[in-house]
Amino acid sequence: MKAYKGFDKNLKCRDFQYEIGGEYTEEEASLCNNGFHACENALDTLRYYHPGESRYCEVELEDNGQRNNGDSKICGKHIKIGAEIGLKGVINAGVKFVFDRCENAVEDRASGESGNAAASGERGNAAASGWMGNAAASGVMGNAAASGERGNAAASGWMGNAAASGVMGNAAASGWKGNAAASGSLGNAAASGWKGNAAASGWKGNAAVSGLMGNAAASGESGNAAASGLMGNAAASGSMGTAVASGAFGTASADGNQCIAVAWGINSRARGKIGTWIVVTEHDELGNIINAVMEKVDGDTIKADTWYTMRGGKIVEAE
Repeated sequence: MKAYKGFDKNLKCRDFQYEIGGEYTEEEASLCNNGFHACENALDTLRYYHPGESRYCEVELEDNGQRNNGDSKICGKHIKIGAEIGLKGVINAGVKFVFDRCENAVEDRASGESGNAAASGERGNAAASGWMGNAAASGVMGNAAASGERGNAAASGWMGNAAASGVMGNAAASGWKGNAAASGSLGNAAASGWKGNAAASGWKGNAAVSGLMGNAAASGESGNAAASGLMGNAAASGSMGTAVASGAFGTASADGNQCIAVAWGINSRARGKIGTWIVVTEHDELGNIINAVMEKVDGDTIKADTWYTMRGGKIVEAE
């Protein structure tokens, strides 16, 4: 079956080296133990491989039918690595996954102008496709999707998914491990739950995550990604985007042209590609900022794709 898989920057997963187009087989496959793993929902790959330091591919996996209660992870004995899709591809595939779930469901739908759809039951689905339509799912593992212009989608249940693909649409997920994705121009995605993911791929889209260990990613031009929770990650890969990590031990990554990464939290880190800018800070014992500096990633003084922080008033490499 078709699925999505994350890797580190060298296309490795758990120290196993993969190649684009490669096919691999193991004798046994057991979920979270052995065999090959991938996710049906592309957004779930962000939980295992954070934006800004990872790569993502489509895969074909021989599904053994085992399922994970925590997300859409699947496993099998045989896997074929397909095309690399990048962060934007992950976001768009994640939006499609949520919409497909809603379209295939029998729960509440609204297709007319300004229509509203709501699902409150466990695994409920709500879809609104009309202009300014709203969709809300509050049940455990519920899905909410809004495809119309200025539509809003909200999922408040545990592991819920919210997706908005229309112009100026908004998607919000407040439940634990929820995913919010906005692919339309000027769209906003926000995830406030623990380990939640927020992703925006449209022009000037914004992604924000406030929960512990959450991920925020913006791949569209002039998009913004912000992570305020403890150990949160923010990545901006679109041109002139901004990534800000204000939580303690967070990371900010500038991966697009003329982007800036700001590490504003305690013991936070920032990095970028050649030509981008990074901001790092230093705090006192009370958490107050005592030093801050902005540097351009030139490849000499500040290396590309290298984490930096600030200590003793100086910018230094961080592990």
